[in-house]
Amino acid sequence: MALVVHFDRLDEVARAKIRGNCIKRMCEDNRFAMTEQAKSEVAKLDKDDYDWSGREINSVFKNACDFAQWARAKLDANVDPRSGPVEIEDTHIKEAVEVIHGFEEYLKKDDYEGKSKAAREKEDLIG
Repeated sequence: MALVVHFDRLDEVARAKIRGNCIKRMCEDNRFAMTEQAKSEVAKLDKDDYDWSGREINSVFKNACDFAQWARAKLDANVDPRSGPVEIEDTHIKEAVEVIHGFEEYLKKDDYEGKSKAAREKEDLIG
Protein backbone atom coordinates (compact mmCIF):
# COMPACT_ATOMS: atom_id res chain seq x y z
CA MET A 1 0.00 0.00 0.00
CA ALA A 2 1.27 3.45 -0.84
CA LEU A 3 0.01 6.75 0.42
CA VAL A 4 0.77 9.98 -1.35
CA VAL A 5 0.00 13.19 0.47
CA HIS A 6 0.27 16.51 -1.29
CA PHE A 7 0.88 19.68 0.69
CA ASP A 8 0.69 23.29 -0.35
CA ARG A 9 4.04 24.80 -1.25
CA LEU A 10 5.86 26.39 1.63
CA ASP A 11 6.56 30.08 1.67
CA GLU A 12 9.78 31.57 3.01
CA VAL A 13 8.31 32.08 6.50
CA ALA A 14 7.21 28.43 6.77
CA ARG A 15 10.59 27.17 5.53
CA ALA A 16 12.38 29.41 8.04
CA LYS A 17 10.22 28.00 10.85
CA ILE A 18 11.02 24.43 9.80
CA ARG A 19 14.74 25.23 9.64
CA GLY A 20 14.57 26.82 13.08
CA ASN A 21 12.83 23.75 14.50
CA CYS A 22 15.42 21.46 12.93
CA ILE A 23 18.30 23.48 14.37
CA LYS A 24 16.65 23.56 17.79
CA ARG A 25 16.04 19.78 17.85
CA MET A 26 19.51 19.08 16.54
CA CYS A 27 21.30 21.21 19.13
CA GLU A 28 19.07 20.75 22.18
CA ASP A 29 20.70 17.57 23.46
CA ASN A 30 24.18 19.06 22.88
CA ARG A 31 25.14 16.30 20.44
CA PHE A 32 25.52 18.73 17.54
CA ALA A 33 26.54 22.34 17.07
CA MET A 34 26.46 24.43 13.91
CA THR A 35 29.21 26.77 12.81
CA GLU A 36 28.18 30.26 11.68
CA GLN A 37 29.20 29.29 8.13
CA ALA A 38 26.82 26.30 8.29
CA LYS A 39 23.99 28.55 9.46
CA SER A 40 24.71 30.89 6.53
CA GLU A 41 24.64 27.93 4.15
CA VAL A 42 21.28 26.81 5.55
CA ALA A 43 19.89 30.33 5.04
CA LYS A 44 20.75 30.00 1.34
CA LEU A 45 18.10 27.31 0.96
CA ASP A 46 15.55 30.06 0.36
CA LYS A 47 17.78 31.76 -2.18
CA ASP A 48 18.08 28.88 -4.63
CA ASP A 49 15.53 27.97 -7.29
CA TYR A 50 14.61 24.69 -5.64
CA ASP A 51 11.17 24.54 -4.02
CA TRP A 52 12.09 22.90 -0.69
CA SER A 53 9.45 20.86 1.14
CA GLY A 54 9.50 20.33 4.90
CA ARG A 55 10.58 16.72 4.42
CA GLU A 56 13.48 17.78 2.24
CA ILE A 57 14.61 20.48 4.68
CA ASN A 58 14.53 17.92 7.50
CA SER A 59 16.52 15.51 5.32
CA VAL A 60 19.20 18.16 4.74
CA PHE A 61 19.71 18.41 8.49
CA LYS A 62 19.69 14.65 9.06
CA ASN A 63 22.19 14.08 6.26
CA ALA A 64 24.41 16.93 7.47
CA CYS A 65 24.47 15.36 10.95
CA ASP A 66 25.45 12.02 9.44
CA PHE A 67 28.21 13.61 7.33
CA ALA A 68 29.56 15.49 10.37
CA GLN A 69 29.61 12.34 12.51
CA TRP A 70 31.34 10.41 9.74
CA ALA A 71 33.94 13.17 9.28
CA ARG A 72 34.63 13.27 13.01
CA ALA A 73 35.03 9.49 13.20
CA LYS A 74 37.26 9.54 10.12
CA LEU A 75 39.58 12.08 11.78
CA ASP A 76 39.79 10.15 15.03
CA ALA A 77 38.33 6.66 15.29
CA ASN A 78 38.95 6.69 19.05
CA VAL A 79 36.99 9.88 19.73
CA ASP A 80 34.67 9.63 22.70
CA PRO A 81 31.12 10.62 21.62
CA ARG A 82 30.73 12.34 24.98
CA SER A 83 33.70 14.62 24.31
CA GLY A 84 31.46 17.43 23.11
CA PRO A 85 29.08 18.22 20.30
CA VAL A 86 29.79 17.19 16.73
CA GLU A 87 30.33 20.35 14.76
CA ILE A 88 28.31 20.73 11.58
CA GLU A 89 30.18 22.79 9.02
CA ASP A 90 29.08 24.45 5.80
CA THR A 91 30.62 21.60 3.78
CA HIS A 92 28.28 19.13 5.51
CA ILE A 93 25.27 21.27 4.58
CA LYS A 94 26.47 21.59 0.97
CA GLU A 95 26.97 17.81 0.71
CA ALA A 96 23.50 17.18 2.13
CA VAL A 97 21.91 19.62 -0.33
CA GLU A 98 23.68 17.84 -3.21
CA VAL A 99 22.37 14.47 -2.01
CA ILE A 100 18.79 15.74 -1.79
CA HIS A 101 18.99 17.44 -5.21
CA GLY A 102 20.52 14.30 -6.73
CA PHE A 103 17.79 12.09 -5.36
CA GLU A 104 15.04 14.38 -6.64
CA GLU A 105 16.70 14.51 -10.07
CA TYR A 106 16.84 10.70 -10.09
CA LEU A 107 13.12 10.54 -9.36
CA LYS A 108 12.35 12.93 -12.21
CA LYS A 109 14.48 11.20 -14.85
CA ASP A 110 12.72 9.18 -17.51
CA ASP A 111 15.78 7.00 -17.97
CA TYR A 112 18.36 6.12 -15.30
CA GLU A 113 21.00 3.43 -15.77
CA GLY A 114 19.01 1.96 -18.64
CA LYS A 115 15.78 1.69 -16.63
CA SER A 116 12.71 3.69 -17.47
CA LYS A 117 10.86 5.62 -14.80
CA ALA A 118 7.96 3.14 -15.11
CA ALA A 119 10.35 0.17 -14.62
CA ARG A 120 11.86 1.79 -11.53
CA GLU A 121 8.39 2.46 -10.09
CA LYS A 122 7.43 -1.18 -10.74
CA GLU A 123 10.63 -2.36 -8.98
CA ASP A 124 9.85 -0.08 -6.04
CA LEU A 125 6.38 -1.59 -5.76
CA ILE A 126 7.69 -5.15 -5.96
CA GLY A 127 10.92 -4.76 -4.03
